[in-house]
Amino acid sequence: MNMMSATECLLQMCDEHFELEDYQSGVPRWCTGCGDNAILAAVQRLCRDEGLRPEKTVFVSGIGCSSRFPHYMKTYGFHGIHGRALPVAEGVKMARKALVAGLGWFLLTAMVLRTCHHWAGVAWDASALFDSRLTQAALSIAWSIMGVLAMLLGNRRVSRPVWFGGAALLAVVVVKLFVVELADRGGLYRIVSFIGVGVLLLVVGYFAPVPVKASPVLEGQDEAMAKDET
Repeated sequence: MNMMSATECLLQMCDEHFELEDYQSGVPRWCTGCGDNAILAAVQRLCRDEGLRPEKTVFVSGIGCSSRFPHYMKTYGFHGIHGRALPVAEGVKMARKALVAGLGWFLLTAMVLRTCHHWAGVAWDASALFDSRLTQAALSIAWSIMGVLAMLLGNRRVSRPVWFGGAALLAVVVVKLFVVELADRGGLYRIVSFIGVGVLLLVVGYFAPVPVKASPVLEGQDEAMAKDET
């Protein structure tokens, strides 16, 4: 019975579709014949055809009559200031990535703690988990792997914020090694932590150096080439 219910829910999510009413909010107060009405209707149809979930969509606008656009969309919206719509939208995009990264770090940490509790017999208590050298070593290795993966991703996508986010996580691990693991003098877990993190640092230094910052001159050349092609 439960399996059928889960299957039905999955099929319902896959077959989910939206209507125009799912994106319409209020009656536009633009002048009759204004082109903003046509743009609004076209965007709402596009959202419906693409199946964009309203709760996962955001529109950002500046100042002016056309900037009332987010008020007429049943999605998230931000009404900013004149000429600053693109920076605000980029900030929303970056904040979303930071939220996803933070949630991933939290889930990874929780998974490591639960694993140490169930498989290594560490008591499910904050002080016991903190005092466990196995738990500390496992966290250091897991965080290091996550940081290295972020730096590799940032290098491949030429994304400096992602790369620096992974580097910051590795920096936290290094500080943790000297503050926490170093207290376990001669312990096996301390040795494993230092060796594991050291190897990962060598890997990231060789395969994922910091992405090169885009040059304004090269960006201007790319824009000029794009205009010539059009």
